[in-house]
Amino acid sequence: MAWTYSDYVTMSGTARRTRLALHIQEVSDRISENRSFEGMSTNTSPLNEYLKQLLAEHKRLGGTGAGLKVMYPVKQLGDDS
Repeated sequence: MAWTYSDYVTMSGTARRTRLALHIQEVSDRISENRSFEGMSTNTSPLNEYLKQLLAEHKRLGGTGAGLKVMYPVKQLGDDS
């Protein structure tokens, strides 16, 4: 899969967090697209795991989650509920 914003790892500070938020959005959109493709079931587990890692990284970098638009509800790391 080719991602437009996966280069966030090459940046620092606010630019990194902003670019990471864009990458989170594109991954979320891909999950949403895969789940609704012609009513067929698609295994999105790898993307869900990747999205969890990205969300954890965003939080670690000081992101609050405000403004993040995640189309598919993802259980956060450490959330056993």
